[in-house]
Amino acid sequence: TINQAGDEIRRLKGQNAGFSSGAGSASWKAILQNIVSQQGLAPEAVEVSKESPGSSQSMIQETLVEANIKGIFVRPLVNFLYQVEHNSPPMKLKGLQVENGAEGALNVKMILSGFMPKPEKK
Repeated sequence: TINQAGDEIRRLKGQNAGFSSGAGSASWKAILQNIVSQQGLAPEAVEVSKESPGSSQSMIQETLVEANIKGIFVRPLVNFLYQVEHNSPPMKLKGLQVENGAEGALNVKMILSGFMPKPEKK
């Protein structure tokens, strides 16, 4: 368990090193819009309804994000969720609710946990 925790810390530090100083200024909505546009949907298909602070550790700040996507099909949804969990900055899916939408598309409500490095204190 200690080795796994050490590996996770090294992985997160490596991701932290990849962030530019302006990465903290990017909004979660913009990040999600970028991912959904990669799936062929309009960026406006993503609506972020709520952002709230999550747990805070020495170097990382968690943000809980509630988002909705309207009019997405199954394959783009699966690709979107994969990209969310394998993107930078790191995000994890906490909850997912899928409902039938118009013309066979799906309406999705999700809760995501996003992680950003804390700004350095000067």
